[in-house]
Amino acid sequence: MDRLAHGRPRETPPAPARRHRLRALTVGTAAREHLPVIVVGAGWAGLAAAVELARQGIPVRLLEATRQLGGRARRVRFGEQAVDNGQHLMIGAYRDTLALLQRIGVDRTRVLHRQRLALRLRDAGGLRMALRTAPLPAPLHLLAGLLTARGLSLRDRRKALRFGRRLGGLRLAPDQDISVEALLHSEQQTAALMQTLWRPLCLATLNTPSQHASARVFLRVLDEAFLHLRTHSDLLVPARDLGRVLPDPCAAFLESHRVRIDLGARVDALELRGNRVCGVRVGGQSLAARQVVIATDARNSRRLLDGVPALATLCRRLEDLGSEPVVTLYLQFPPAVRL
Repeated sequence: MDRLAHGRPRETPPAPARRHRLRALTVGTAAREHLPVIVVGAGWAGLAAAVELARQGIPVRLLEATRQLGGRARRVRFGEQAVDNGQHLMIGAYRDTLALLQRIGVDRTRVLHRQRLALRLRDAGGLRMALRTAPLPAPLHLLAGLLTARGLSLRDRRKALRFGRRLGGLRLAPDQDISVEALLHSEQQTAALMQTLWRPLCLATLNTPSQHASARVFLRVLDEAFLHLRTHSDLLVPARDLGRVLPDPCAAFLESHRVRIDLGARVDALELRGNRVCGVRVGGQSLAARQVVIATDARNSRRLLDGVPALATLCRRLEDLGSEPVVTLYLQFPPAVRL
């Protein structure tokens, strides 16, 4: 943002003073146009911001605190092995991500396997529930999948179909938000449905247990995935390591557009001039910027914005955001072991 807040209106100065201030403003604006937009954070959001700015011919400088691009969705090396930093799936409703891949010249068919949504829940006793969307237009593909799902009773199917038909009309304002668990109870979903379908789906999409997850966000996810196009609910499974899916091609695109990428550059603070952010401070050095894009997690965003009085309310909201751990276990077996 060029300005973070506007002060009180002042009295109109005499005409000569107005002309003088106008000249100063014009010179200052022209000088800022030669400065880069600094993007803080080189996860997928920061990479997307840098690519879009570079496409528009705007000078960009990308700062990343770690020694690697990609944020939490990146490649990790163990000796000669390369694995993903946690398993990440996409769905067909990720329109902006898919458009970004196209902009940077990535052939999606080479880096992503597309398959129709199929959910299978197993426990120690074996398969408990299996649901597969049908090759029908949305939302019939979901309704048909619920109707033919294995492991659900007739009552479960009726309740699930009723909820599915109501999805398009369910809306919650921000101040009316409730938990996903409360939403499921209000929609009279059975215990079996909640245990075998909705809770696992909530955990998979929001990475948050249904008791704490936002019903408003969950409804939006369901809306995007199931109510528009059948292909929006398709699973997109990375066919290569995550670094080769997006961070590496983004880096090549940015370098071809002469974008400077600084790794190991932790931003300590924002530089302010009045109400305007005019740069960042890295290791005691001030870096001037036309504008600053913060593309970090909530904790680091709050750390950087904490000293900006105009953003005190935003900082409080960021402080209220929690996080949920994700643990991925990789097992390596001898070649003789067959699974």
